[in-house]
Parts: sequence; structure tokens; C-alpha cells
Amino acid sequence: MRLDSHNVWSDLREQLERASILDTRYPMYGASSWQAHGTELCLLVVNHFLDEFRAAGYREIGLPSVVPRDLLRRQAQSIKDFDSRLYFSRSDQVVASTIEAQICPVFAGWLDAGEEPPLRVMTVRSVARHETSSLRPLWKERVVWPFFEAQTAYVGDGADEIDFLVTAPLRICAEIGLPVMAVERLRLDQGATQYADRRLELVVLMPNGQITILTSVYDLGVRFSELLGVKYRGAPVRMLNFAFSARLILAVLAHSLRPDRRMYHPRLAPTQVAVVPERKGLADADLEPVLATLRDRGMRASTVADGRGVTDRLARARDLGAPVALRLSPNGTGSVVRPGVDGGEPFGNPREAADIAALYLKGVEEDWTQDATRLLSEALASGVVAKLPVCEATRCRADLVERARPNDIAGICYGELHDEQPCEGCGVPTTGRALRGVKYQGDK
Repeated sequence: MRLDSHNVWSDLREQLERASILDTRYPMYGASSWQAHGTELCLLVVNHFLDEFRAAGYREIGLPSVVPRDLLRRQAQSIKDFDSRLYFSRSDQVVASTIEAQICPVFAGWLDAGEEPPLRVMTVRSVARHETSSLRPLWKERVVWPFFEAQTAYVGDGADEIDFLVTAPLRICAEIGLPVMAVERLRLDQGATQYADRRLELVVLMPNGQITILTSVYDLGVRFSELLGVKYRGAPVRMLNFAFSARLILAVLAHSLRPDRRMYHPRLAPTQVAVVPERKGLADADLEPVLATLRDRGMRASTVADGRGVTDRLARARDLGAPVALRLSPNGTGSVVRPGVDGGEPFGNPREAADIAALYLKGVEEDWTQDATRLLSEALASGVVAKLPVCEATRCRADLVERARPNDIAGICYGELHDEQPCEGCGVPTTGRALRGVKYQGDK
């Protein structure tokens, strides 16, 4: 199996700083100072989700950065207590940690004013909740990273609402080259105090063969609307929550900064085409025709033209994750290359450079897709990740959990069709499958 066994965190801090993503030295536990290049990468990721959610009827809203503490106290009494993990701005205010308590009064007001469900909103903001597990650069970082959340209030069974919140992000993540799968978290504890009826997730295979969670969908039922008075025609509405945090960027970086491929997927690369002058001191007038042509063709192009030699400039383009670079001569000719790869295609004018760069970017996208498919295939073939036949019987699923290793992450595969096989627990033929793999360190 060719899964990359390198430790994602062994030198990631140095890589993140060298790639101008962030400065991890910010003196606050679980927070980092994002640099311009990293911020652009974040925005490109977030914008993919914003566009998809807008097309599905979600409205973008802004929410305050603080929440009255009494709202969370009411929640803690019957649902879940976050009190030990909160940051307080003053005795009666909490720095925003979750959306449910905040959005319920908003939804209640809209429904009282005559709006019809479903209500669909999304917000991108920083939230603040101290996570108890080990915090490394980007891991569960919420204080600075733009945390994406969507909330839905609806009537009926909500099957279509849930399906969108699983399948649309699945499509987005696949389109940016991540080897991703959809599962429903195995839940055996059905105690009275629970946060959600169901939890559906996208999980991604990291380059080292471990699995981590990318996105979560919580089916909240009516517990929040009953508690906080969100009603339609006198009855509490059902609610769904969707979210992803900086761990999605972690997955992007882990696949992008691999030793064997230091480049971003073209859809996410802050610099898709790095223009690298072959000679020191080329004037802006020499560079602008090529830059303008690339940008007119819709490519994100920028210059890497500091005082070092062309070899160092190409290395810098690679550090920045640029999938394609142009070596530009003073006379406007040059070659199109992939940073870190020998050879290249010569061009004689800006139009030819743009044509070749566009073809190269398309080829890089295809390579990413093939690589993600290969990683998943190899992981399944080798048993690093397994899809085990399991029926819907609680005892069979309980048996699967009991037999799992301590660091396993497991869930029922969502939306996939399988041939019937004997259930691992009872032997009855079933089309159901449970995904099992080793979770990434620090994951829940």
C-alpha cells in the first residue's frame, strides 16, 4: 500500500509558516495568527460552501459575538452543559460558542412575524469554545478561523434537508480532491439528555491512513425549539445544524503539503499560476502582459520575483503551493512548468502561456481526483479502512462497537448501495455497511 506514512504534524508548523499560511506563535491557547496567503485559502474554501448553500435557499446572516449566559444555562439543564469550556466576557455574557441558543430567538421572532418554514440560514464567524483534547496548529481552532455553520428549522420528516447537508458538502469536498466518505455516527446511548437524535458526518482519509471528521450534521429534533419557544402553528419545529471547522483546512493542507506533492488543488490555490522572472530586475512592464492575460482567462496569477535566483524563486512558488509556474524571459517568452517537476512547455507570447497554463491546471485537477480515488481504494483493499456488513439491529451495532479498537472511528455508510452480505453480528443478509478506521489523534 502506498499511503504516505509521514507524520502530518512532525514539521507542519514550519511548513505552515514557510507557506505563508499562518504564524503559530500567537500567545493564546488554540489560536494562530493567519497570514494573507492562508486567509485567501480559507476564503476560497468557504466560498465554495457559500455558493452551494445560497443556491439551495440558505440566507447568510450575522450573529453577535456574545450570548446571554442564561440561554446556555437553560440549555444545560436539559440538553448539554458547555459551561466548563466557555470563555466569558463578563459574568452574564458568554463569548459565542454554539449557534443553537443564539438562533432560536431569531427563528422564533421570524415565525411569530409570519415567515413560513423551512427557515434556512448560514453564518461564517469565529466562535470560542475551549476543546479539552490536545490543541495543535489548526486542530479544533475556532477563535480565529472562520467557523461555517448552517441552521434549518422545518416541519415534516426533513429527509431532503438532511440529504442536502450531507451530499452537497460531499460533492464539494470531492471536487477539491479530498478522499471523503459520508457516514452516520453509531449511537448506542439513548439517554434522556442528548444533544441530537442523529449525527451524520463526512470523514476524510488523511495521507497517513488515519481518518478525521470534516463536517457534521446534527439532527436536533425539537429539543431546542421546545426549550426556547420556536413554534409554527403552535407546535415546536424540528431543527438541523451543519458545521465545519479548521479541521477541513487541516485535511486540505495535509494533502497539499505532502512530501511527494507540494501544491494546492487548482480550485483552492491562492496562487494558481506563479510568474517567475528568469532574470533579476524585470520591470513591471515586462511582467504585466502575461499577468493580465492569465487573469483575463480567470486564473489567479501573482509574481514571485524577489532577489534570489530563478531556482530559489521556483522553490518559493512550490512553498506557496502554486500548481503551475511560468518561467518568464525578458523578451516575454519562457516555459510553463510544475514547480518541483523537471521539464516544461515553451511559450512565445502571453496567449500561448495562458493556453498552456490552463491545460496544466486541468491536468493537475485530474491528478488530484485520481490520487483521491487511489488512496481510498488502497485503504479499503489493505484493510486500513473497512466497510463491514451490519444490519439495523441495535445489538449487532453494539457488538461492532464493542469489538472496535480504542482509536477506531465508526459509522454507518450513508447513501451507498451495496450487495447483500451476512451481517457481522447475526448473519442475516444485509445491504448495510459500517465504516471502520483508525481515527486521527485528537478526534472525538
